[in-house]
Amino acid sequence: MFKKLVSNLPFNPSLIDQVAFYAKRLHKDALARRLGFMMMCLVMLVQVYAVMSPPQPTLAQSANDVILGGISSADDAARLCQNNSGGFRDILDRLDISCDNLAASTETTIDSKDEGGKLQTVGRLAYGKTGETPLNVKGKTVWMRPLKHWDNGSSKHKVLQGTNKLGKKFYIVKSCGGVTVVDPPPAPAPKCEWNRSILASDPRCFQPCPVSGKESIAKNDANCFEPCPYESIGYGGAASDPECFEPCPFANKQSIAKSSAQCFNPCQYNSEISSDDPACQPCEASFSSDNQTACLLLSKVVRNDTQGQKDANNRTAKPGDILTYSLSVTNRGSQKVDSFMVQENISDTLDYADISNRNEATLDDKGVLAWTATAIEPGQTIAREFSVKVKDKLPSTPRSASDPNHFDLTMTNVYGNSVSIKLPASSIKVVEAATTTLPSTGPGSSLLIGFMGTTFIGYFFARSRLLAKELVIIKNDFSASGGM
Repeated sequence: MFKKLVSNLPFNPSLIDQVAFYAKRLHKDALARRLGFMMMCLVMLVQVYAVMSPPQPTLAQSANDVILGGISSADDAARLCQNNSGGFRDILDRLDISCDNLAASTETTIDSKDEGGKLQTVGRLAYGKTGETPLNVKGKTVWMRPLKHWDNGSSKHKVLQGTNKLGKKFYIVKSCGGVTVVDPPPAPAPKCEWNRSILASDPRCFQPCPVSGKESIAKNDANCFEPCPYESIGYGGAASDPECFEPCPFANKQSIAKSSAQCFNPCQYNSEISSDDPACQPCEASFSSDNQTACLLLSKVVRNDTQGQKDANNRTAKPGDILTYSLSVTNRGSQKVDSFMVQENISDTLDYADISNRNEATLDDKGVLAWTATAIEPGQTIAREFSVKVKDKLPSTPRSASDPNHFDLTMTNVYGNSVSIKLPASSIKVVEAATTTLPSTGPGSSLLIGFMGTTFIGYFFARSRLLAKELVIIKNDFSASGGM
């Protein structure tokens, strides 16, 4: 249009009105393009600021963290190990990692899909995740689960990498101190009942001969004998004679020999077997005769009193709803459990709810409810209840960088079985969830796209201004020459 008007103006002076009209339109167009150019420049400034000051993950801590607040460096990790902060060194020892191994580690980034996706990390809370297994550390239980469950929008994790005492690689997740390995160690092999310094499978593990000076041989060894010293049985012959025997020391069994197969201390749960028999257990789940707590079956249900839901598991609660949790413990064994304390960690629930009825339980600063210890008879079931009220205004706290199950709009806890209560998302949490699905372009890609957009808009803005100025010049020259 511009070329057509300018080329025809010498031959048709009446086009000067159209030139003036076109010049006004170009001025308006230049104004719009100027506004667009200014907005794009503002976007570029915001993008540059975002690159120079990247967003930081939330600092919300979780009771699941091995080290609250995470670890900053290898030196920091070694210091925490030496001080055994929160039992950190005990966990490392269980996984064959020394403080020196930790001090020699280096910083790197790993993907949860590395090592064929077999990376397992340690946490303090149970979440009922797939592949989650307990790990006993000096009488306390921590939990191993696949590292992929801790991916929070990205499968990358900043870690300290090192080699343990067995020459195997290990990683320490910096955000939470989670100890991560490829192959978690198996449960410790049982110790020999008669020699705790060796394993039960060791050939040297046997019941020693009771004869003085012959403790190095087995009780059932053919050489385990002595002259008959037992005058009480009325026989003064040799100890090798059948008539000479050491009377069985157990009540009501003195008439049989101590070496007899029937001479044993009866199991308190089954008099037909010995108390030393591996089968002498209060129930099948026990691993020893005194492991009575393994016979306890723990379970939990939750109901929504406000909405009238008898089973509210995996359902959505509303702000202000009253939720009642019922905990039950059943003694499946044949022996009384003298003192058992019902304890429940509700730290995840307290992210979005407040205790409304403790029912005589105490609550510590780590979110653990505990009731007074009580005895449980065989076959007896005890029950405990507590109630919480969902907060009227749900917090919009972002998910924890070290624990994506923290502030995830789901109240989860485990007592025998896992129970979860879902919550409605606020607009802020909806935006947070949406950001995890956006493509991860990185600062370089964002700057490149912004620069190209700014250049494109700037070009057309400059072109509009240039055409408008040229039309003004043409109009003034035409008017000054009288249309000649």
